[in-house]
Amino acid sequence: MTIKRTSDFITDPKNPDKPVPEVKENYTFYGKGGNEVDESEAFAKCVAYKNAEHFFIWFWKGDLHDPYGVDILRRNQNMLAKYVKVSRKIFDNYIRYLKTKNKAFYNSARREKMR
Repeated sequence: MTIKRTSDFITDPKNPDKPVPEVKENYTFYGKGGNEVDESEAFAKCVAYKNAEHFFIWFWKGDLHDPYGVDILRRNQNMLAKYVKVSRKIFDNYIRYLKTKNKAFYNSARREKMR
């Protein structure tokens, strides 16, 4: 399927005469303090696409990354680090942990991920 761009609209390949409004994705990145940051400093992200939201958390060595923990990860340091899609409940607990540094929220997010 090929889509041709024309200014603010895209054309439908099946009906090229009818322009379709472009759907844009909105990315929100969250950093160490739980506030919005650049992608290069993010540990979590929320992607709003059409009418749905998708949540992702930075995983390292198969577990939620703990930016306040012993192992300090530099974002481009390790190939074992990646974003993993999670539920809203896990995402909310992780963001609360980033904001408050309360380990209970981190543990709650980890336990929920194990289910």
